[in-house]
Amino acid sequence: MRFKMNIDKVNPRCCQCQINLETLDHIFLQCPHTLSFKSRLNTFITMKLDNNYRDRNNYFFITCNHDNSIINYINMVSKWYISKQFQYQKPLDWINFKNWVRLVVRGDRLAVRTALEEAGMIS
Repeated sequence: MRFKMNIDKVNPRCCQCQINLETLDHIFLQCPHTLSFKSRLNTFITMKLDNNYRDRNNYFFITCNHDNSIINYINMVSKWYISKQFQYQKPLDWINFKNWVRLVVRGDRLAVRTALEEAGMIS
């Protein structure tokens, strides 16, 4: 994507894995770095928010159409985080992501902040 948008004029390969062309599909659905991050995200959601959460086909991640609005919120913020990290060629890091969520949620409704605090996402 950076190559296509003339941000990176030298290398069309993924800035994270350096293996495949950096496309939207690759960034969000195929890159090993994203898959590792999403695995951590899904584990968090399963352990803290919904014991029955399964998203093997990325349906909830892509559509943000889960019954639990907090899960949708976390998936939406995670997509924003992933896109920014790729844009600035920075690694996907769980602690950094939690800090992003903390910053984003400051202006949000009390119910969202409370739910994320109870889940241990923010403090």
